[in-house]
Amino acid sequence: MSGSAIERLGHEEVDGRIVHNDRAMSWEEADKRAGFRLDRRKSWAFIHNKRDIGLPELCEMISFTRACSDCEDSESMYCTPTGSGCRECGYTGKRRDHYFVPFCRPKRIRKAWTVVVARWAEGDSCIVYGPSASKVRAEVRRELDDVSFADITVRRCKEKDISLPAPDEIALGLTPKERDVLLHAHGSTCGDVMKAGFRDDYYTDRANPVLCSLVEKGLMRQSDREVPWGEGKVYFFTTDAGKHCANSLTPEYNP
Repeated sequence: MSGSAIERLGHEEVDGRIVHNDRAMSWEEADKRAGFRLDRRKSWAFIHNKRDIGLPELCEMISFTRACSDCEDSESMYCTPTGSGCRECGYTGKRRDHYFVPFCRPKRIRKAWTVVVARWAEGDSCIVYGPSASKVRAEVRRELDDVSFADITVRRCKEKDISLPAPDEIALGLTPKERDVLLHAHGSTCGDVMKAGFRDDYYTDRANPVLCSLVEKGLMRQSDREVPWGEGKVYFFTTDAGKHCANSLTPEYNP
């Protein structure tokens, strides 16, 4: 089932029923307003928070099963999981309900692990990023052919975790080429690898249109000096805003 995105502008009561005033939104508009790419399989709504009680305006639709209100024994001291059955619920005693609830996006955390290999000198270790200890151990085993799984010790290292920001409006507005160049320049490597680092530069023609566009957006800056071994070529460096943007576009781990 495909999802949708709407903006709820208000509601009115018609013949004793609440009728919502909803405006359909394109996925591009919804992504820009949310600040990240929405799941196309879900239904989303932007509902204005008029009372300003700190709830996010972005809501997602949830579905759940409950006892049919028409045939449930509501006079009982305890709620029953199902009703006795009636025409409205098809004599099942249950109903399926759907509601929009405030969406709280989980934090994007790249987990860090301390890896120690038996043959290494005492005290030697390295930090590896991965979703679980088993995947980190398997990756280290692939990198070091002459060690066994029993030789590899993996322990969680929360203080080295990397918190990745959510994509903002600038990141979502980048073209695919601009996104690829920015990520390449940032040089971030993630996932089940032996090392993770950042390069933060890109070497190409001074008039490269993609790099010049990133400079105009404040995500990269051009070096003042040309390198002696390349006529018309310079280094471009990512700015702090560019690093933040690149981190927001970087997945937690490599697929």
